[in-house]
Amino acid sequence: MRLIHRISILGLALICSFVSAQTEDSEGIDLGWLTLQPEAGILGAYDDRVVLLSETKAEGDFYSEPTVGAQIRNKPARYQFSAAANYGYRNYSDYTDLNDDFYSAGVMLRSDDGRLNWGADSSIRKALNYETSYNPVTGDGPDSILSNEENVRSQTRAYLSYDQEVSERTSIVPEYSFWYYNHEFSGADREEWVVHRLTLPARYAITDKTDISAGVRLSAQNNENEDGVIGTLYAGAKGRLTDKSAWQLYLGVSAADYDQSGSEVSGVARGRLNWQTTEKINVYLFGGNAFEPGYGGGAARMVYRAGYGTSWRVVDQLSFYANGLHDYEREVGSDSSSSIYSGVRHFFTVGSTYSLPRWAELSLIGRYINDEVKVDQMIVSLELSARY
Repeated sequence: MRLIHRISILGLALICSFVSAQTEDSEGIDLGWLTLQPEAGILGAYDDRVVLLSETKAEGDFYSEPTVGAQIRNKPARYQFSAAANYGYRNYSDYTDLNDDFYSAGVMLRSDDGRLNWGADSSIRKALNYETSYNPVTGDGPDSILSNEENVRSQTRAYLSYDQEVSERTSIVPEYSFWYYNHEFSGADREEWVVHRLTLPARYAITDKTDISAGVRLSAQNNENEDGVIGTLYAGAKGRLTDKSAWQLYLGVSAADYDQSGSEVSGVARGRLNWQTTEKINVYLFGGNAFEPGYGGGAARMVYRAGYGTSWRVVDQLSFYANGLHDYEREVGSDSSSSIYSGVRHFFTVGSTYSLPRWAELSLIGRYINDEVKVDQMIVSLELSARY
């Protein structure tokens, strides 16, 4: 009966979306120099690993998630400003003691007009599962810490850079950045770090579509009671093969020296490829490794990640996508399998989205997760969302 009730809610919301969508097209509420976009949604899902009964057996359950939120952004100007907030609640059918809320809020201010570039953003998010999203355009994500339990993450980032032209094709772009990261889990674990980073790259434009660069990056990190310094020498290149494809590749040598974790020197790499194969199909690949502060009282770590994905817009209203992410971490100065970071994690997602008239969307998503927990996890969800 509970499942039938959840399906009826989704059906009612779907009908309401068709009725309400018969109004005029809208891209938000005009507030002068700002635009406000309210949004709401409801999700129904089945998770086959809600409760672990043993190392080889798990119990599943259905749940629903109603959400509300809003986004606000400025009209076109010499700077960019945006803010967003969302709130939702998860309701389980059988394991009602696991019912919980989740939320996110963030603000961003940035200017990229001229030689002096600066920006800052701050966010807080409470999640109930993994966050492995990746933006193939900006390269943002996935999250630095992957946790499959209730967790609250907050961070503040800022940067300041100056583009000094040495010649028509050569420039030096010194940059200072600051990063505060705090992650609290439902258990006793907690991790927090502060990073001050100074980067001094030199760039040379070989052609209008290809740049090469080389430089040094110094990071001073504090992970609660442990201080560490990371220095990296790197060289790289980025460019566009065509108007529909872009790539980046950076190679370097990085040295980490932490008070308690010890020291290590390692090669590092980072690469990304975005390819618009046709007008309707996009493909992306990314991967790399880097030193990052530890968490849960553990040592600093070397993080290896590789991901890929594709999207296909069949028609204007219907699109499909699929992506994968592989994650491996080990502590600095050790290859021990007993480390709290041991284990390889694999994440796979497939989904489709259908745009309803005007401003509503219906999405069907399937996720498969294999990590250090021996029982694999599969989640199938159906979501209806609307934005004014």
